[in-house]
Order: sequence, then structure tokens, then C-alpha cells
Amino acid sequence: MKSPIARDSSRFSVFKTIRLGTGLMTGDDFRRTLQEKGLLISVWAYDLLGRLGSIAATEEVELDLVAPSTEELGFPDGASRREIYDRAIELGLALCPIEAAPQLSLQYEDQQKREFLTVGTEPVRYSDKLVGLFGVERGDDGRGISARGGDPERHWSSDSRWVFVKPRNQQ
Repeated sequence: MKSPIARDSSRFSVFKTIRLGTGLMTGDDFRRTLQEKGLLISVWAYDLLGRLGSIAATEEVELDLVAPSTEELGFPDGASRREIYDRAIELGLALCPIEAAPQLSLQYEDQQKREFLTVGTEPVRYSDKLVGLFGVERGDDGRGISARGGDPERHWSSDSRWVFVKPRNQQ
């Protein structure tokens, strides 16, 4: 029997507060701005952004983000995306809106080298059978946005780091 977990996100520290609703409205707007800022866009992320219509908040709003590892969410041996999302929600965290992924990529200027984050959003449909999630990363060649397979049963290692929203009423 699974032990109950308290719905308390206070164990997770906010690592970044980002703004949504900054005037960029579509996936194409984000692609253009990411490129203008010199950020890298993987081929798959470029395609996923192009599949998005209007994704942005119409009014400016701030989101507090946390970045726990799969292990910190309670899975020392890794877990599926479905299990990770279920646990994050059980702990009082929330999924990010799609806009959070490109906004985080634009606003996370002090991202550490070799830091790879998967943004916990509803997956973007890539084809009839495939879905993707956005990643925000800084590799040896620079900062940028990428994409990863978002199948609900895909296994993620214990050291994978996820980005979720920490609701302000649970600070």
C-alpha cells in the first residue's frame, strides 16, 4: 500500500520567478525572439514551437518555479512521466503552462553550465502517436530550448530535473 504524502510544496525552494504575458503570443513569436537573443533551438523544439498557436497569457503574470529531481519527488529508481506528474500534483505543485518553457529559456540568463531541465507541461502533440516536452538547458555550446519525448510511460532517471509551478498560496 502506498503511504500518503502530505500536500505540501514547502519543501521545494523557488529557483526562478518568471513573467508570462510579455507580448510574445505564438510559437512563431517565441522562435523568432529566441533566435534574435542568440539562444539555441533544437530541431525538434523548433518544430514543436511551430505547432503551437496562441499560447501566451494575455496579461502579465509571475510564476514561481521549482526544479526537483525525480528522486526528490520520491522516486530513487526513476519513474514514468505519469508517476512524476501525479506525485508533483500530490505534493501541491502544478503543471506549467506551455508558455513557461520558452519564457524560462529567455529569462534564465544565469543558468548553470550543463544544467538540463524538463518543463512539466501538458505534452505537445508532435504526430498522431508522439508527444513532446520542452527542455531548457545550457550545454557547452550555450543556452537554449530543446524537446524530449513526452510519452506518459517513458521512464525518467532519478537525477532528471523537472520544472513545476509552486503556487504562491503554498509559499
